[in-house]
Amino acid sequence: MKKSLIILFILMISVVGAETIDLIYPEEVNIGEEFNITLVLNNFSEEIYDFKINFNNGKVEMYWGGEWIVADWIENSVNVSETNNQSFKFNLIGDYVGVDEIIVEIKNDTENWIFKEYQINISILETENNETEPADVGVYLEMNWDEEDIVNGKEFEINVLGFNLEDEKHDVKIWIEFDENDSVISDRYDEENEEWKSGRYYVNEFFSGAGNKTEEIKLRIREDYKDFYGDVKIFFKLRNGFEIEKGMEILEGEIDEEIEPEITNEGEFIETKPSITGNVIKLGASAKTEDIKRKNPVIYESDVEKIKKYSMFGFALLCVLLSVLLIREKL
Repeated sequence: MKKSLIILFILMISVVGAETIDLIYPEEVNIGEEFNITLVLNNFSEEIYDFKINFNNGKVEMYWGGEWIVADWIENSVNVSETNNQSFKFNLIGDYVGVDEIIVEIKNDTENWIFKEYQINISILETENNETEPADVGVYLEMNWDEEDIVNGKEFEINVLGFNLEDEKHDVKIWIEFDENDSVISDRYDEENEEWKSGRYYVNEFFSGAGNKTEEIKLRIREDYKDFYGDVKIFFKLRNGFEIEKGMEILEGEIDEEIEPEITNEGEFIETKPSITGNVIKLGASAKTEDIKRKNPVIYESDVEKIKKYSMFGFALLCVLLSVLLIREKL
């Protein structure tokens, strides 16, 4: 009981002392309009911190040092020894419309903190005729996605948008390439025929009619590249030639657990592998058990697990010391 209370107390201290932030910003902003974001640092030591803010999909610039600059690291921007908050002026310069995520990064000479899950609505400025139109007149495309869903080995959805489309049926195609070359590594799902097709093929009549359209399309990484993860490029194209490109990160898929060899009494070992036939491979009797070497997997341990492990060692050591004292007392 006392041990549990100690662990709980340690956890409470760690939670109370953790560095957190408050982010104050409007719920909705328009492209091309200036707005402020106020950053509040909680439980940070009295030091000077660098600051960076980015939008997951939209492009943003920040007013700093008397000029507008592309949002990047602003050195020595928050001095907690004087104040724990700072306000910054921003302006959206991209053409993304919809719900976006704000990503905040803070660092000093020794540590780096990243804070996510702050959402903001991005809209288009209204014209004098009370009609919403993009700042740049003409047909253009946009796409967005949930970064955590882009995992190799799984299906994921891409939200695609077409603006100022003409009154006709529009064929589109969407595909993913390596960052270094133009190899297509994705398939897209054909809803009409209920089958997967290469990203090289168009989806017929994906958008229909004039104006602004929004649809979703399902993608996956091709089986030939099932072990790949890292930075790639995703493309979205209308058959008439209009095309956009964005950067994307493919997350690593789940890795099958390593199956350790089974050791027999005679010193032989059998290496089993999952297969359709269920066959096993036997190695010769000359393979000794002491010659077998295995790699230890790297396992992440939480603070609670570490406390549990070391407390057991401490308890065992205490029992040994008590036993020694009792023996000496009897002697």
